[in-house]
Amino acid sequence: MMDATLLKFPEIPKILSEIRFISQINSLRSDATPKERAKLITLTRKLRELNQDLAINMEVGLSNNSHGNLSPKSSKHLTNFNSVVEHLNEQLDKLINPTALVEYYAYLDGSDRVLDSSF
Repeated sequence: MMDATLLKFPEIPKILSEIRFISQINSLRSDATPKERAKLITLTRKLRELNQDLAINMEVGLSNNSHGNLSPKSSKHLTNFNSVVEHLNEQLDKLINPTALVEYYAYLDGSDRVLDSSF
């Protein structure tokens, strides 16, 4: 739980802000440079890894809660959060194609949903 609360959750908004910034720049130009596309792909990979680590660590924390009082309160929100992050990652995965258009508003909406869900 400590790892999730102190390390994983704070890192995710940082990644989302970078994704939003790069997407905004690209939407103004209507294309992404190979370097920008590579940065977005790297951020996507990191976001996916954090999401997976978060899900694993939270599951371990919840399953080791001897009173059993955390799981009913947290598992629904965690599942929703993991789902929203994975949906954003699926959108970002499309950037592997060099002819794909970086759609700022799609990533803005997706990142907003991730941030809302994280709170």
